[in-house]
Amino acid sequence: MARPDNESGETPHHNKTHSRDATRPRSPRSPGSPRPPRYVWLKRLTFAVLLLLVALCMLRGWWGREADKRLAAEIDRIKARGEPLFLEDFAVAPVPDEENAAKALMDALAMWDDTNALIDDRQYLAENAEALALVRQAHARPGCDWGATWTSPPMGIHLPNFSQQRQLALKLIDVADRQHQLGDPVEAVHTLRDILHQGDVLDRPPTLLVHHQMAASIQHLARDHLVKRLPTMPNTPTVRQELASFRDRLLDERAIRRGHVRGWRGERVQMTNMGEFLLRGELSLTGLMTGAGAGRIEKVSVRLFAPLYKLDMVHMMRRYDRHVQAADTVRWDDYLRLRPEPLRPEWIERMRHPLMFVLEPAGNAAMRHHHHHLAHRRLTAAAIAIRLFQFDGGRRPESLK
Repeated sequence: MARPDNESGETPHHNKTHSRDATRPRSPRSPGSPRPPRYVWLKRLTFAVLLLLVALCMLRGWWGREADKRLAAEIDRIKARGEPLFLEDFAVAPVPDEENAAKALMDALAMWDDTNALIDDRQYLAENAEALALVRQAHARPGCDWGATWTSPPMGIHLPNFSQQRQLALKLIDVADRQHQLGDPVEAVHTLRDILHQGDVLDRPPTLLVHHQMAASIQHLARDHLVKRLPTMPNTPTVRQELASFRDRLLDERAIRRGHVRGWRGERVQMTNMGEFLLRGELSLTGLMTGAGAGRIEKVSVRLFAPLYKLDMVHMMRRYDRHVQAADTVRWDDYLRLRPEPLRPEWIERMRHPLMFVLEPAGNAAMRHHHHHLAHRRLTAAAIAIRLFQFDGGRRPESLK
């Protein structure tokens, strides 16, 4: 029994009401009653998220179609000029051995005999006469096939053994030095011309930039040795004729410039093939240079952001066009005018052009190497011209005008 809390002894009415409400079951909310505010906002938020997803899907579809259209247009534009863009464009027809200059150089190195390198110079030259004849025969062979395999992906490409060709060039330098000491400077200069031709053979298509750079380094060996021997060259008609031929050979820069252009086009082919492998999910972005495959998450990411990679490929193809135009210049200031803008290291640029920062070679360094090579060729030609002037007048010219 409730305890009264007033003077009359009556129990308060609100206590009785509270006890009855506590035991009474709650009736369900009628359909027409208003919803609580939290459910209204949840419905609005869900609708907004669904609307955003639909908009993003539509944007992704438009982005993908636009990227496909731009990439196809860029490919058509390059192919219309007859330039290589895919690995199948690098296919080389079989070259008969008797027409293959590369085969002659490789065979010459294979038969070279260094066992008696410290014996008499004449005997050493006689023992390697057959190898030297093969090197000389390479001038008359129009074809070139180093046995390179242009496979896909590009990490599997088998390039010529450049170190072996450098060894052959060093052996020819030694031969030219022995010939000069034996009193045959004409044959020594001719051997140095063989090295220039060896560099040209290395730079024949199909090539990458590494072919061009190796060709330039091999030709530098011949130029450097000739400059050292110029002061001791005798003044004879045959020597003068041989030096003039060497000078003219240096001043003819058409082959070396064509090789530089082909090297940049080859780099574009390599970039295109790597981009295709990335878009197919067979390579990861970090594995473009190592050949590592793409994981499941990376494949999903590549598929989602495929338009970004395709647009970046378009951007890179246009940059390579600028590189090719600049590669055919003969003056450094012309190169600076035609070259593409240097890559900016800001993070936003790396996000916009992920492929470019991974695949594009150090363009400025390659161009500097090429123009240094051209400058050294011209300086060597000038040194020969000064020596020929000295042969005629008994003294060096007062100026180079």
